[in-house]
Amino acid sequence: MTNENQDIFGNIIERPNKEIGVNLYCDEIKSVRSPVTNDKWHYIGIFIVPVDFEKDLLIDLDKARYFKEYSSHNDLSKIDLNYYEQNNCKIHFVDLDARMYHVANRWHKYILHRDSSNKIHFSILGINESKLDISAFGGNDFITIYNRFFRTAVAYPLLKFFPGHKITVNDIFHEVGDQKNDDLFPWHSIFKINSEEKWPIYFKNQEIKFLEKDHGVNSRGNFIQLIDLILGATRVMFDGISNPKSSNGKFKNQITESFSELISRLVNNPDNPNSNYCLNYHKRMNLSFFPYNRIGLSSEYGDISKRMGEFYKRKGEMNFLNKHQQSLF
Repeated sequence: MTNENQDIFGNIIERPNKEIGVNLYCDEIKSVRSPVTNDKWHYIGIFIVPVDFEKDLLIDLDKARYFKEYSSHNDLSKIDLNYYEQNNCKIHFVDLDARMYHVANRWHKYILHRDSSNKIHFSILGINESKLDISAFGGNDFITIYNRFFRTAVAYPLLKFFPGHKITVNDIFHEVGDQKNDDLFPWHSIFKINSEEKWPIYFKNQEIKFLEKDHGVNSRGNFIQLIDLILGATRVMFDGISNPKSSNGKFKNQITESFSELISRLVNNPDNPNSNYCLNYHKRMNLSFFPYNRIGLSSEYGDISKRMGEFYKRKGEMNFLNKHQQSLF
């Protein structure tokens, strides 16, 4: 258990000597059944964008969206208009079709590109509802669980990715969903971090904003689309291959295959500082699951420092790899 002089990783808290400003872009997947254990899983995805790189990252994502091969020298004024409509599609993993797949695959390649090494930061938290005592949440629907764990999903990667920094969160943007109609969600996580935790995290805006995925409405929708894509591939990786005979199942499987190496590394070798596959991914990307053991009635589900031992990597449970490889023969 940590004390007030330690962070959630057990390190002594020192006065921050650097500052960084970020925006967070968030999405979720709810109520997914594991095909092996039948456990019910929820996923929270947090895409973290340092504000100094936000405009450049949006330009990079457009270059990867509209050009066959991403290059830092791509000139957006020279987009091939013959393919503009196809590439201008909104990426939504659930509806992934041929148009979306090609953009999604180029985004995947961009994530691995050296140009993204200081711009791409994301964290995914998988929550196993089947190992939780739901009576501890004061309700039995997804939003009550989500409220409790969203604070963890926000604070954990900020502290992990930016040690020694004073972290200013300008805004938290969440994809429009059930959370928008909840009285508690828009402010409670920020309030709890502000009032209870002795962490160097500060919020300029005290309420979460809701953002549509459509980049035609707001260019920042690209970030929601990107975390949606990573969430979807992660879900398929662990919770079963999509039906290849369905209208879009083959595209979901193909993009999951593209992401499978990165996801495998985040699970099997999350702290590798020497990777040439994806530069410094150990400092920028995280994939965690909770809890390892079944937990009884408790009011401390959202207390990261008291639950650190229950976060794990779900090694050996990447069902997609075995099933997909078998389907090739």
